[in-house]
Amino acid sequence: MPQGVEHLNVLHSLSPPHKALLMTSVLELPKPLRAAQYAPSALQDVLNFVTRHPWLKPVIEEADEPLCAAFPGPVQLEIAVDRDPDIPNEEYLIVAVKTTLPPAQARTYLKAFDEAWLLDNADRFQDKVLYTLRFV
Repeated sequence: MPQGVEHLNVLHSLSPPHKALLMTSVLELPKPLRAAQYAPSALQDVLNFVTRHPWLKPVIEEADEPLCAAFPGPVQLEIAVDRDPDIPNEEYLIVAVKTTLPPAQARTYLKAFDEAWLLDNADRFQDKVLYTLRFV
């Protein structure tokens, strides 16, 4: 994994019974998702999503290096699954780069990732992954 990724303990806020149940599943996640930050309920949603769409795992892992290269300093990710209320069974993974940068600057970095890697690989995600920003 690139040096720019800041590892976060995805299990730190879970109670011991939940940690035992989720530990094996978390290790099956793509590396960038293992290093992300989750609310306890979101983690189970992400695990289920990746299980339903296993072909996404190598694509998400491949996106990690260009994503980190596009942003200065450590990259923190927040991951969640979102569902489209207007389309039955339509769901997608939201990969949000957490940032304190000014919005225009952060958008410039995300656009650099889009142009350097995402646009050439978007069809591989099959509209199941959205990269965005989360301002903190």
